[in-house]
Amino acid sequence: MSDLDRAESEMLFQDYFRAAGVSEAWLSQLRIRVQHANCWQTGENLWKDKSGIITDPIDNLEPRGSEEQRY
Repeated sequence: MSDLDRAESEMLFQDYFRAAGVSEAWLSQLRIRVQHANCWQTGENLWKDKSGIITDPIDNLEPRGSEEQRY
């Protein structure tokens, strides 16, 4: 495991996340989380945390056109 390069992380946040309209509140929480640990987030985490990364979630299931629905 390597140490976090804060300047590089901040450049990533500024150049990509903020430029794409990601929530500043979410970025503030991310800055805290990544200081002491690796951080993985699922799509559900990103949606629930209102990150602004996922803006229009889709359903997990899509019926096949050739199959009869059984649920």
